[in-house]
Amino acid sequence: MSCAPIQQEDQDTGKYSHENLTLEVLVRSGKSWSGHEANCCFLNTGQGRFSDISSTSGFDFLDDGRAIATSDWDFDGDLDIWLTNRTGPTVRFLRNQMPKTNHFVSFQLNGDGSHTNRDAIGARVEVVCAGDGDYKRIKTLRAGSGYLSQSTKLLSFGLGEAQQIEQVHVSWPGGETELFQGVAVDAFFILRQGTGQAERWTPPQSKRLVKQLEKVDNQSHDSSRTFLAVPHPVPTIAYRDLTGKLKTDIAATRPVLLTLWATWCGACVKELREIAQQEERLRAAGIEVIALNVDSVSQHKGATDQQVKDLLKKIDFPFTSGFADQAVLERLDHVYTGIFDTSEQLTLPGSFLIGPGPMGIACAFYRGPVDLEQLLADVRNVSADPQIRREVAVPFPGKWFSDPTTGDLTEFAAGFRNKGFLSDTETLYRLILSMNPNHAQTHQLLGEVLTELGRDDEGNHHLQQAKEITLQRGG
Repeated sequence: MSCAPIQQEDQDTGKYSHENLTLEVLVRSGKSWSGHEANCCFLNTGQGRFSDISSTSGFDFLDDGRAIATSDWDFDGDLDIWLTNRTGPTVRFLRNQMPKTNHFVSFQLNGDGSHTNRDAIGARVEVVCAGDGDYKRIKTLRAGSGYLSQSTKLLSFGLGEAQQIEQVHVSWPGGETELFQGVAVDAFFILRQGTGQAERWTPPQSKRLVKQLEKVDNQSHDSSRTFLAVPHPVPTIAYRDLTGKLKTDIAATRPVLLTLWATWCGACVKELREIAQQEERLRAAGIEVIALNVDSVSQHKGATDQQVKDLLKKIDFPFTSGFADQAVLERLDHVYTGIFDTSEQLTLPGSFLIGPGPMGIACAFYRGPVDLEQLLADVRNVSADPQIRREVAVPFPGKWFSDPTTGDLTEFAAGFRNKGFLSDTETLYRLILSMNPNHAQTHQLLGEVLTELGRDDEGNHHLQQAKEITLQRGG
């Protein structure tokens, strides 16, 4: 974990910036801030030691845990648990279903608002039961109970086999100590400062406080689908078809499923067979499929072009096929990392659903084999308005507090420029200017790119545009 600079020389040497950049690279690689932090549960053995019961207690999820909060959510006298995780599901509810053979008591504290805050934060409660002797059960009411968490303000005490409470002392934050009468086991009470008398409280009744859900499968899956709320431009993809002819018309007039595959990838070949079997439905939905083979540029021992053609003929693949070179993979990989803000590379099989547009518009990405039913559903929303696209992109309904936004393509374009793909960079900058004609920085960057391409007159025009817009705004 990085630390803020505590000395001026830390900033001067760039150590802090370097560590921050290192953390950013780790996060973009799919790593956690602090590693895979599974939630743990420990049992007090009563002999000065604790026993790890994470598995038997039901805590052993494959989660990267973050925060935990306790609450008697169903008001049955024992504490239930809410968990939050960096990984999904981001929120879990664990209901305490241990056999209830022992007793409890729970208190809600109210300060007088004069000597003590109304929430009684900082108050300490001591409970003494018959037969306890000098033993006291003590809890303090706190604001905040851990990282990013706040447990219930209801103080719950487990009483074991004790059936009678002899004393309840409250040490209020102002320094006053108060003894409360009228407290019994297996009940809820309000302790109001200055009254000395416990007030029995009846919790709300509800048949279902939390909707019962099926157990979440923690096992990893080989495929996933991401529908993009904000479509992402795709640069010109120039590939060789099976005859060796250069093709660039990826998604000129209709949606295209662009899938990458290799002969050594069993899941890839299986996917091509399934696509071939569903030809009629895919064509009826207006979907074109382009399958690009990557054997020649993969790290595995690849097949020859003729072997690729023989395999496609064997499975009777009816759609467009071709070969991807290193430039194609670099362009698609840049699109992938731009969408997901990650440094991870594309895996096979991997597929883009691309809608028609000036450059082609990436609408969805499928990691692993494509679910064809999901693909058919996604195609219907390729040209949907932004509100519908956003609803389709998230896995659950909700209430939105802002309108859909467009993505920032400036950094994406800069990545192509750094890779030397200047024609793609030019197209992206022009696309940005079509949405915001008075964006001075984009005029400046486009002018620089055009100059690098040897088109000085056009470059100088955009550089002048950038200067005039900046002067008009008082820059």
